[in-house]
Amino acid sequence: MENHQYSASHVGQVQDRAAREFLTTVGLPVASVLFTADEASGPDLDRAVDREVVRIGYDVEGEGSYYVDCGTGAVLYVEEYAFTQFHVSASAQSFAECLEVFETRTSETAADAGPDELEEITESLRKALAEIDPSTLREDPGFWHSLLFDVAIGDYRADEEE
Repeated sequence: MENHQYSASHVGQVQDRAAREFLTTVGLPVASVLFTADEASGPDLDRAVDREVVRIGYDVEGEGSYYVDCGTGAVLYVEEYAFTQFHVSASAQSFAECLEVFETRTSETAADAGPDELEEITESLRKALAEIDPSTLREDPGFWHSLLFDVAIGDYRADEEE
């Protein structure tokens, strides 16, 4: 996956040095099944977020945006229509790793995968996410738990044309 390196001015508010350096030097995927990098400012989050954040991208389905917490470097997802926030990962680096694992595991799922195979893939993905960043699964229901449910019911199977 090609990465988008964020401009220093865009992430200048991020006080967590590791997060700021990762975002400017390595960056996050330009586009993946879950995320599209973007430096545009997001909507007013006064009702949804209780901390200072910088928008780093959006959900491909257009329901929300991803932000980095300026103080901790953690990544969160905000559903703007519901003013709801979810913890995604403890850092931008672990977020990038989780995106890569999710993309790889779900792209390998056959269009005709049955319930048993989908459950195996879901469990494998759950273990991989927990190894990368134990905080990813701390909220239930939460961001990753919701996606794991979607994987288990077949929402991320490969298209039949592929």
